[in-house]
Amino acid sequence: MEAINSSYVINKAMQGKTLLYLLLLEVSILGLTLYDKIFGLFILILLTCAALFFIIEKKPEYSIIFIIFSILLGPISTIPLKGKIPQLYFIDVVLSLVFFILILKYLLLKDTFSISFSFIELLFLVFILYSFVTILQSVDFFRGLASLRNYLMGWFVFGLVLRIINNQKQIEKLFWMLMIWGVCLSLIEIYSILSQGNILLTVITKNVHLSWGKSNYIASFYALLIPLGVSILFTKNLSTQTKLLLMSFILLMITSIFLTGSRGGVVALAIGFLVLLWRFRSWQTLVAFLFFCFLVGIVIFFNPSSQIIWQRLVGYQTSPSVFSRIELWTECIKIFKESPILGVGLGNVNYHMKLSGALFVKAHNLILELLSETGIIGFIIFAGLFYKVFRIQIENCINIQNGFQDSLAWGILAGTIAVFSHSMVEPNISSYQFSLVFWTVIGISVKQEEFRKIGKKI
Repeated sequence: MEAINSSYVINKAMQGKTLLYLLLLEVSILGLTLYDKIFGLFILILLTCAALFFIIEKKPEYSIIFIIFSILLGPISTIPLKGKIPQLYFIDVVLSLVFFILILKYLLLKDTFSISFSFIELLFLVFILYSFVTILQSVDFFRGLASLRNYLMGWFVFGLVLRIINNQKQIEKLFWMLMIWGVCLSLIEIYSILSQGNILLTVITKNVHLSWGKSNYIASFYALLIPLGVSILFTKNLSTQTKLLLMSFILLMITSIFLTGSRGGVVALAIGFLVLLWRFRSWQTLVAFLFFCFLVGIVIFFNPSSQIIWQRLVGYQTSPSVFSRIELWTECIKIFKESPILGVGLGNVNYHMKLSGALFVKAHNLILELLSETGIIGFIIFAGLFYKVFRIQIENCINIQNGFQDSLAWGILAGTIAVFSHSMVEPNISSYQFSLVFWTVIGISVKQEEFRKIGKKI
């Protein structure tokens, strides 16, 4: 009897109403949670795995969508179960499921899944491996592993984007998913603020927090995503309805970044807007952009938090936050001088700070964090990685001719520069959830370069 081709079996399984029946069965299992939550949750997880396998097999690009949207769900431990479980996030489960599904898919369909690595992937991997070496001589090995996990998951998502994006339509779809994701984050943030009662007090105390991030952290996402949307907004071939929808998304996210009360996030966003000025080559487009900036100014003026942020910006010379950061940076320079080659180990700089409350602080500067934790070698590897990233993004802005893709290339460049600017006071690039979204965006720019070089229509 001839061996059954695995691809043929999977394709047959996807035909008809198999997936529909599977989803209906999953919904019915939810009823079991009313009787026995643990049993119902266990069955639900099994069926979710099966559903994800069939969906990702047919539409691999959905794996990225599942990953980034699971960030918004927060920790699993908020689900009321009979016993308390350790802090575990939905994103942890989804990443594990996607990884398992892709490994299984590779074993079944080796001819359709690539395991070759690009130069940027290899350089990123070298940085991760080197960072692991620095952890071996650190004070807290497990804290170092937790920090290493953030980079490793960013590397995984980055590689995933490079393998599942095959055409420009998928890039456009992923862009819109990122915009919708930003809107969802805004709505969740606004709900959190309203639930606290006093909006101004919440902003003044920077008490905006979700289950997985606080004010400055949340602002990083907007600093990355808003420039993408603004750049696309001025694409000529977009319909009026699409532009109005996108404008509403952007204004909502701008409102939200001001509600975080993050001074660094707002400054980073302003830098991203300045980068976009270089994109506009005609007076007509420039005037339209300036008019949009005027509308943004109106939104900011009526935002209850704008005056608070403005006072923080002009009063930086007396800000305790500024002085505490300067103190941290000075301490990081001393730590780097003591361990200039290997550093003190990834994620371990706080153990070497001779400051009050040092166990609760980080460097608050990406460059100093890398130098103090991974030494000059780790910093050079990381700097080389992002030199390559910026070079690709600039070449995309110069050479891509397609209207939408050209706009997106400029938006990615502006967003990346904004994020790096913010990382000089809040190094969120090295954090968990943000790295997943950030490396998704970087992956898009690398795919744009790949399409451009092989001559695909872009």
